[in-house]
Amino acid sequence: MRVLAIVAVVSLVAGAAPAKPKLRGTTDVAVARDGSLLVGDISNRVLRLRGKRLSAVATIRFPVEIAIDPRGGFAVASNETRIRRVDARGRVTTLASGLAQITALAFDAQGNVYFSELGGRVRRLDRATRRISTLVDTGLNQPHGLVVDGGTLYVCDTFNHRLVAIDVASGGVRTHATGFQIPVDVDRGPDGALYVADAGGNRIARVAGGDVTTVARLIAPNGVAVARNGTIYVTERLLPRVRAVNPATGAVRTIVGSP
Repeated sequence: MRVLAIVAVVSLVAGAAPAKPKLRGTTDVAVARDGSLLVGDISNRVLRLRGKRLSAVATIRFPVEIAIDPRGGFAVASNETRIRRVDARGRVTTLASGLAQITALAFDAQGNVYFSELGGRVRRLDRATRRISTLVDTGLNQPHGLVVDGGTLYVCDTFNHRLVAIDVASGGVRTHATGFQIPVDVDRGPDGALYVADAGGNRIARVAGGDVTTVARLIAPNGVAVARNGTIYVTERLLPRVRAVNPATGAVRTIVGSP
């Protein structure tokens, strides 16, 4: 009877459906072209949230940042030293390696990749040649978070507590907005405003026309992404979850992960 019982248990385990993925610690969030969410997790996975279904789309070591490729697929800053690209079929290729503590990624409309490094540089990876050039190498203090808007690259100058604008043609840098406490990520909304994850201020801030206002209060927001309908998606540094913010009301709800 004991042998039969063991066989029965093994059969049940073998036939069981695979466990649903769970968030262990979120790093970044991005809105894919189809409207689903891509979430970097410290479990060395990039997860996709479509509706209420969470699934693993790529296994990548410590996916620090995620950026949507305008050609399809997405790119990931892997373990802070490599830029990996994941195509629509889930195939992973390396765009660049041997880099120094990457903190953020962003594509322009032509498919070139811009990235920041903890040491203070902002650099560009050319889509066609794979050549890396440096736009800015001084004046920034541990930049995190960037977004391209036409010919301007907006970057969170994290420990100078400001948002800067970089002219991608000349490399010229100017202060775009101040009043933050450790800004770590930024995205552009469909209304043209910039939305900043202000980790030290425990808020999502909106930057428009030179004015900085608080949209919502959260716990150390870490990643921010804005959907086409204006919904703001946020990861928090201390909790494994993704939250959605209504930009009109500031209402916050958890859409996946811990309550």
